[in-house]
Amino acid sequence: MLVLTTKTHQAEAAVEQWADVPVHDRDGTVLGSAAELLPIFTALNGVASEEIALRYFERVFAVCVWFPTVMTEPGEVIVRTLPPRGIFHVGRYGVSSDPAADTKLVASIGEEWAAAEFQVIRSEDVLRWKYRKLLANVGNVLQALLGDTAGAEDLRRAAEDECREIFASAGIAFAGDEESQAAWGALSIEPVPGEPAQLGSSSWQSLVRGHSTIETSYLNGEIALIARRIGRSAPLNAKLTALARRAAREGLRPGSLGVEDLRAHLGRV
Repeated sequence: MLVLTTKTHQAEAAVEQWADVPVHDRDGTVLGSAAELLPIFTALNGVASEEIALRYFERVFAVCVWFPTVMTEPGEVIVRTLPPRGIFHVGRYGVSSDPAADTKLVASIGEEWAAAEFQVIRSEDVLRWKYRKLLANVGNVLQALLGDTAGAEDLRRAAEDECREIFASAGIAFAGDEESQAAWGALSIEPVPGEPAQLGSSSWQSLVRGHSTIETSYLNGEIALIARRIGRSAPLNAKLTALARRAAREGLRPGSLGVEDLRAHLGRV
């Protein structure tokens, strides 16, 4: 199996790189390609990577990742949770020709990943969880731009409210607040000795590492895309997406904008 853990905007390049890699048996005989034979698990934020993978791979499994970690230095991953370390909702994307085999595969992964103190939950409708995670991720951009989001709570709520409204208009189902709390509430996030308390989201990490690209186009930008498909608009999330692209393109770091500067850019002074 393959587990895809890039950012969504990097997914297609990774999938294309692996799709035609030959798969060998124990004797070295080529049995076929990775895309033909290996299941791929898309453990990424957003809801676009599954469709990207399905263009190449026969068997795609969507993974909703709830795993608060930070990587700002190569080779160093800061895990901030007590056991369970992370919770993963997993389910087949697309129509399966062998549901029993899929169920068995996900169960076996759950047993193996439990050794690393992860919890795997099989879901018949895993996209409900990925859309719920997408709602949670629309605030990532604020931390990436501001660093310290104190005083920007209303902007986060406004971005989330716009997201909820677009989901409702588009008929998109997602896990509710109580359901999410029941599933994800088992995670206990603790400070890591020797590390600052302000350790940010995946989008924040991209700017800290100085990347010239950022995942926001598949988070806030996804909300804008959904809105445009149904003849609506999501102006706040669209503007936040553009600001994130600019920050990555210009090499800006978290904190490059103050709250009032951001309000001015968003027209919410």
